[in-house]
Amino acid sequence: MTFRIAALVTAVCVTALAGTPARALDAGRQYAQAGQVLAAAEEPAPRVRRARTQIEVRPPRPMHRECTAWLEQEFRPSGTVIVPRERCVWVR
Repeated sequence: MTFRIAALVTAVCVTALAGTPARALDAGRQYAQAGQVLAAAEEPAPRVRRARTQIEVRPPRPMHRECTAWLEQEFRPSGTVIVPRERCVWVR
């Protein structure tokens, strides 16, 4: 029963907005055609698989890391603690 009332209200509104029943039918057809165009436009395009780009990094000369390590005091609310520190740099 509720569906019939909703369908009747929709039909009356469409007829009132379009002016005549013939215009309402034309508007309905145009709406349906627009929906078909949108559905066709939403189809995903076929995927094109491309080769993955590969980047190779080679330094001009061999490099290595030189690290310096030490112990350092840190003052914390719970008391002074000794913590390890390290600093490294790349050299040729």
